[in-house]
Amino acid sequence: MPLAPYFRFYTGPVTFLVCISYLIIFTTTVTIHEYGWAAPEKGSGERMGLDLEGAMSDLRVIAQYPHPHNSAQNDIVHDYILSRTRSIAAGKAFVDVDDDTVSNVTFVVDETQNGNVVYFEGNNVLVKVEGERSDLPAVLLSAHFDSVPTAPGATDDGMGITSLLALLSHYAEHRPSRTLVFNFNNGEEYGLYGAKAFLPHPWASLPQTFINLEGTGQGGRPVLFRTSSPHVTSAYHRVPHPHGNSVSADAFKRGVIRSRTDYTVYETMGWEGLDVAFYKGRSWYHTMGDNVPALGGVKSQWAMLETAYYATEGLMADEESNHGGDTVFFDVLGSALAVFTRRTVYIINIFLLIFGPMVVGGLLWWNHGRRRTAFPFPLHGWVRFPVAFVVTCGGTIGLALVINRVNPYIVHSSSYVVLLSLLCTSFVLLAVTLRLFASIRPVHQQKVIVLIELYVFWWFLLAVATGLEGPPQFLVAPYFVTLFYSGTLFGLLLGLAEDTVLEWRGDKEKERIVRVPGQFEGDPEVEVSGNDLHDDALPDEPTERTPLVTRTQPEPVNPLQEGERQISGLWMFQFWLAVVFPAIWASQTVLLVMTSMGQTLVDGNPSIPAYLSIALLGILIILPLAPFVHPIHLNVTWALLLVLVGSTIWCLFAAPFTPTYPFKVFYQQEITLDVIPIKDQVMLGGLASIAPATVKEWKPEGEVTCEQDMEVKFRPNLRACTWEGHDGAKGMGVEYSITRTGPVSARVAITGSNSRVCGVLFNSPVRSVVIASAAPATSPLDSVNQILLHSRTWDRTFEIDFEFEQDLEGGSVWCEYADPRPGQIPDFDEVLQSIPVWATVTKGYSALVVAKKSWALPGL
Repeated sequence: MPLAPYFRFYTGPVTFLVCISYLIIFTTTVTIHEYGWAAPEKGSGERMGLDLEGAMSDLRVIAQYPHPHNSAQNDIVHDYILSRTRSIAAGKAFVDVDDDTVSNVTFVVDETQNGNVVYFEGNNVLVKVEGERSDLPAVLLSAHFDSVPTAPGATDDGMGITSLLALLSHYAEHRPSRTLVFNFNNGEEYGLYGAKAFLPHPWASLPQTFINLEGTGQGGRPVLFRTSSPHVTSAYHRVPHPHGNSVSADAFKRGVIRSRTDYTVYETMGWEGLDVAFYKGRSWYHTMGDNVPALGGVKSQWAMLETAYYATEGLMADEESNHGGDTVFFDVLGSALAVFTRRTVYIINIFLLIFGPMVVGGLLWWNHGRRRTAFPFPLHGWVRFPVAFVVTCGGTIGLALVINRVNPYIVHSSSYVVLLSLLCTSFVLLAVTLRLFASIRPVHQQKVIVLIELYVFWWFLLAVATGLEGPPQFLVAPYFVTLFYSGTLFGLLLGLAEDTVLEWRGDKEKERIVRVPGQFEGDPEVEVSGNDLHDDALPDEPTERTPLVTRTQPEPVNPLQEGERQISGLWMFQFWLAVVFPAIWASQTVLLVMTSMGQTLVDGNPSIPAYLSIALLGILIILPLAPFVHPIHLNVTWALLLVLVGSTIWCLFAAPFTPTYPFKVFYQQEITLDVIPIKDQVMLGGLASIAPATVKEWKPEGEVTCEQDMEVKFRPNLRACTWEGHDGAKGMGVEYSITRTGPVSARVAITGSNSRVCGVLFNSPVRSVVIASAAPATSPLDSVNQILLHSRTWDRTFEIDFEFEQDLEGGSVWCEYADPRPGQIPDFDEVLQSIPVWATVTKGYSALVVAKKSWALPGL
């Protein structure tokens, strides 16, 4: 039985290959994305001697309870890490531990924030492992051990800390080739303060490269969010299961994704590094759901530990100096990492923009322009892809906007259903449009025609992408256009080469052969190539020899039934080039984007970017299929239409928040101590349409105020419900004194009871600020409106000298409280116990409670 029919461009083979290919692509990418790889068995070579069990034991201690910087539990975690590092370093002359209780920094938070100043006393745990080659610059490994007050911090950043402890233990037994500096820093959650406190330390002069480990979610696979250069990205190439995409790096760089990590602090020093972070399960980010049991085992811990180890090995092995420059990178099914410089991609694009049209144009002329006998492309076969493209994009984006309008937060809990609905929309619209063209106005070469039109589309996009990758924008995200363009180009070249071979061989089996009557009655039938049939094949006017029975030209062959002129099986290679590889990239990317953005809407982010991103990436998954879609069996379209209807109904009417994917509310309590009676206000912020429901189920309506215009000052685009609190924070208290030291100078002293974070606010800017015991500030402290003060000790008295203008009247002082242990903040306990099961609580500000008093400037 001949096998050739099973490989021809017919309905059966095309339907089978398309369905099985997309099934494999989706199954593989989703499985890798959701489950990753299992941790190797203890003692296996893949472990590389790393102590995974020890890391998990450390994690259970560190992430047992919330341990924010301003809490007693934070001191317990600090002391545990210090004890562990000293135990590891014991007896190792090349390992040095420093409990940094000296460093302090004073800096302006942001030049645009109108004079907000921070004074911070660090208590980082630092370790230096002296390398065998002291002539090489060191590598910095960094993670933070403080959590927010509403989360135990297993992911943020417990697994980062335990990975560093495991690496320290490993390199204490296997001396590294170059020096490693470990920064177990404290205070990241307040504003990256621990990393800033490291910079004055003498060891900060040693590194030129770094790895920062972070977490924003609930385990999963760590992703390479950002990287400084191709130089350091190549080190990440060693990771056995890399995960990353420079689209996210561009999003960070351009401010599309707003998230700060210690990476930004180190990068300002001119160091090059990698920012590696967990990102899945963001609905549990900064909540009590960020705990060890929720990780479901050791897989996430191993993923971070393995990544950190191999990236460290890569940076240590690289002896080249720093290069800088933008990087294009992406992983391939978690098994390999492609790394290019932006300049390399830019040059490749220019080459492809010139080379592609030349070769395509040359083959088209050779096959179809130089001789009349070549198989022609009929004029009515064109513009079918542009029409299908407009219909597909319009329908898919339109549905995304409808879902966004009707049920905007459904992507929070049902992102896969949203993606499924949009994918089905893209396929159904693309298939129906091109199949209608193939049925109503059939052409023999629709695959090649659509490939040509698709190629022209990608050529124009590549021209735009090349412009964006060059000056002045220097973007890296448009690199994906190069992948799609290249796949389409090489698929088209195979198709045109196929035509060339067929013409050269004159292969009758692969040409349309029809039998037509002879020109005159009684003449025998003759075989004629369909290429040679023209309107003059029969005489225009009847003559005396014209047969009485009219002879007509044969009907054109319907490509849906007869297939296209082809070399059997070659279309499969076109399919793999033009469809499979682009679809893999788009599938991986949509999962990354969907997971990164889908659960950020409860933070106040707009919903449209999330839906448009999913819709556009869904279109990119389906669009390469355009040249191959018209022979696909109609039953596939009907089946996906049913899936489309069901998934769309779910997206429009299902509840967006569930106990598994909860709604997030932001807690903040503010107490004014110098009024009678004491003013105690509790605020619960959240999305305006949802937040009131989280309160009114358990608070009497008369006690709660939920106004639409009550915007949360620390969370844009959110609204607050407020009510009168009861007891504030246990042991809270704020004392201050204000003394004139001259005609235009004064000193304020602040003491917080049971706190080590206080602050002072001036009602008009002051200058020449001097904080007692502070190291020199990084910039002049003039035009200061507010000072935030962090001590490493409890109940510290802060003293600040300043000069002022004549219009200064006074201001306020405050201290913060962030201990979430039961009984410490009764109103917070009440919220935790009373909110619905489909909601969870996170901190609104760095602290849970702020206690404040007003002050007035005394006379001389």
